[in-house]
Amino acid sequence: MRVIVVDDQPDVVTGIRDGLNWKELGVSEVLTATSAAAARKQILEGDVDILLCDIEMPRENGLALLSSLRDAGSQIVTIFLTSHAEFSYAQEALRLGSIDYVLQPAPYKEIEQALAKAIAQVEAEQALRKADEEERQAEEAEDAQTEESDETAPSFLDAEDVSLDKLRLYRWESYLENGREQRIAERIAAFFAEHPNPSEALLQVIFWRYNSVLVATAKKNEIDYNAFFGQPDGLRLEEYLSSYRSAESLLAAVRFTAGAYARAGKEVHGDGEEDVIRQVITYIDEHLEDNLSRAELAELVHLNEDYLTRLLKKQTGYGLKEYITNERMIRAKELLKNTNLSVSLIAVKSGFTNFSYFSQLFRKEVGMTPNEYRQHE
Repeated sequence: MRVIVVDDQPDVVTGIRDGLNWKELGVSEVLTATSAAAARKQILEGDVDILLCDIEMPRENGLALLSSLRDAGSQIVTIFLTSHAEFSYAQEALRLGSIDYVLQPAPYKEIEQALAKAIAQVEAEQALRKADEEERQAEEAEDAQTEESDETAPSFLDAEDVSLDKLRLYRWESYLENGREQRIAERIAAFFAEHPNPSEALLQVIFWRYNSVLVATAKKNEIDYNAFFGQPDGLRLEEYLSSYRSAESLLAAVRFTAGAYARAGKEVHGDGEEDVIRQVITYIDEHLEDNLSRAELAELVHLNEDYLTRLLKKQTGYGLKEYITNERMIRAKELLKNTNLSVSLIAVKSGFTNFSYFSQLFRKEVGMTPNEYRQHE
């Protein structure tokens, strides 16, 4: 774990570098810089995980530094330090995806607590990247073995020995972009139903992962993230920032901001492509047992088959065949867990007409047979 400390005052940089218990935090190397330019060079040229940065600096402040890093494609986890309790600073810091905002002078213990939270997010993101790579490798292997399925492998993440698979973290961006934003809240609610007393550390991991996806997706689609807050009878920014204090407040914050994102998206872009994909997705959800085809779905929305496939890929990250198979596997897992139906009947109800193929695919994705999964769950 590598951290860079940035402040235009050398004594502040030295004090933080020498005063914090980096070893206990698990930080292997502490880099330093006394200007935004020097910090940017080190971050873009090296593998730096966390930015601990002053906001008020001459020539280029910390907010401008982070904005330039985001424009360059860096997703570095960031904590800002400032001696001014300016709400506009906090608002801009959050918009840029900063995970914390520490008022100076602050005891080293408080900075260490902020760093511990940042480290937890970095580790969660590393696990996500590992899962994404495993998913990609599984897809490539499957493509090479058979043309019958290009199903990707699921994400299994661990936080405090708790599996985060039910959250479907790797699909949150596509949920936001294709009009299924409330599926995120549904996944989180299901997770809390299984784990009714999550620790604050675990809640923070979920909150900051969600906020990171929300910020990045809003920016990508030219939606004003700041406009989500401060409306009459709405959620204030301060309330949102502290929503990870409990499972109930976090879930409420996700529902509110996901809904705000959907409304803002309609205002900015209208409903054209989103409505088409939403119609297709709804039809797929309602007809998973049927023998769905590209021609049938294209006819449903009066589009060319290839164009519909490209549009679905753009909105969800999945082609038609891949998306349908994903949804069928999700349905099968839910039925295995929540019903006493036979495995063969579950295969049929999930849209698989070939039982041996279903069993083979299930084992390849989950790492166990359907019966083993049912016993495990």
